Amino acid sequence: MSDNTPTLRPDGPRPVRPLWRVLALGVLGAIAVVSLGAVRLKKPLWNLDTRTTIVFGVIGCLYLTTAMALALRDRRMRVSLPGILLAVGAATAVLFGVVLLLHPEFPRTPLIATPMVMALLAWLTVSGRHRWTSAGVVVALAVLGAAPQVIIATRSVRPDVKPRRVVSEIGTALYRLRTTAFENYIPRPDTNQGGISLFADGYLVATGDGEVYVYRRSEDGNSVSVEHIPTKVPINRAEFIAAAAGTAINLAFFRVADILAQ
Repeated sequence: MSDNTPTLRPDGPRPVRPLWRVLALGVLGAIAVVSLGAVRLKKPLWNLDTRTTIVFGVIGCLYLTTAMALALRDRRMRVSLPGILLAVGAATAVLFGVVLLLHPEFPRTPLIATPMVMALLAWLTVSGRHRWTSAGVVVALAVLGAAPQVIIATRSVRPDVKPRRVVSEIGTALYRLRTTAFENYIPRPDTNQGGISLFADGYLVATGDGEVYVYRRSEDGNSVSVEHIPTKVPINRAEFIAAAAGTAINLAFFRVADILAQ
């Protein structure tokens, strides 16, 4: 018997899909689940805060694991829709546990949509009756989810500007004042405002979107040093953006307004 003979299930004549094809569709499905869930956050996945990124990574891993487990079971006997829903339900329970433990403020919209998208993709990957049609739908959903991520990332890219020292003069009624400005030492945030406060031998700066920096001036005032602090101001900006999607709200006003250093 040839090695190319398709494997048949004992309960039907339909051939079993090769594991490499299921793995490829599983990876594309994971991309679709994650990217579609993050599309309303108005920020590319790689620019989200660490905890949110980890949860989305867990979502992708859970879907891929579920799809492969269903595919392996499907090689022995036909997987029914209730079986797919049961597997997705188990993955969803694990996801909710991770969110409660790691990130209780995780946006609710992805949590609600993820089980439904996972169930649809798992059915298309494992039990879709029309192989090429179901594969095309999985690919289309992956592209549909990834395209907004690329668009958001492209819009958020700013020109590569270098720090520079600018000296200028301001004319007044009595004197001409010489000013020294240090530009582009801190990346421009998504929002305005923020705060500044004396801090030890320098200044503590919080940008409008919660990034924190310490900068110090040299004794002669001709140079500055800037240090980025990994701690962020605890504002749930990503959750607010997700909740405000589709409403007439100026997101620029959701920002850090001041800073107090003790």
